Amino acid sequence: MKKRVILTISLIFVISFLIGLISGCSQPFEQEQFSQTQQQGLAPVIKSAENTIPGKYIVVFKENVLPKGDFKSVAQTVNKIAGEIASTYGLNLEHVYRYTIRGFAAEIPEDKLIALRADPRIDYIEEDGIVYAFAQTLPWGIDRIDADISSTKAGDGSGSVSGVRVYVIDTGIQLNHPDLNVVGGVDFTGKGTADDGNGHGTHVAGIIGAKDDNSYVVGVAPGVELFAVKVLGDDGSGTFSNVIAGVDFVTQQKLNNPNLPMVANMSLGARTGTSYNSLDYAVVNSINAGVVYAIAAGNDG
Repeated sequence: MKKRVILTISLIFVISFLIGLISGCSQPFEQEQFSQTQQQGLAPVIKSAENTIPGKYIVVFKENVLPKGDFKSVAQTVNKIAGEIASTYGLNLEHVYRYTIRGFAAEIPEDKLIALRADPRIDYIEEDGIVYAFAQTLPWGIDRIDADISSTKAGDGSGSVSGVRVYVIDTGIQLNHPDLNVVGGVDFTGKGTADDGNGHGTHVAGIIGAKDDNSYVVGVAPGVELFAVKVLGDDGSGTFSNVIAGVDFVTQQKLNNPNLPMVANMSLGARTGTSYNSLDYAVVNSINAGVVYAIAAGNDG
């Protein structure tokens, strides 16, 4: 695994990306489009992804239908509204989002979509799309980080970064890997396990936190706690709705553990030019909750 770790460094803190993300997402869709549909009394249907999934949507609730209380009260209300909508329109919900955006993901037939757009609780609806694990390239940055002279260096794998947890939002992590301090995992792909069947997430986890045991490359934060958030399948692809579910989960963990420093890594993306509004909002709200994000950059032009 350590040999694979040396292939790339996709863990990059991109401050400019986050600033642009926050400033560029003040509206989830074009104002003209919003105004037109609002005048018609319908929630707009937004197509953001280049590679959309027919019939699959992310539905976001209006803020004014939610309470102003603590996050647990908001989550309970989201559950209630999502359940009512699912019952009314005969939908099977794939994900319910409670902590970043508030809404759900589901497969929605055309006739149900028309009716749902007229529901006064719905802010907007966005078509789901495909995301991919970023391809790996040569890691000039591993040596530049100088993890091998980290203050945690022990040489026997016992030294570790403590008091921080990193959530790897990816294809999962090999949960029993001896070089990684994996403390848990969750699956949003339907596989039933957060174990990595692709290798990409384990590779990324190694870059982040491979233990210092005098063998090949040491991670950026050797021995740090790693938590697998599986949103991509064994073929390295997944959906925006899965990724948002992962971001929502990490945010919930932060809200439940406000004093534990948390970092989330996402080394994934979509076709060049894709800007997915619901995911943008979810990440911004997660950052506002206190999660630090590390985003891969430069992989796709």
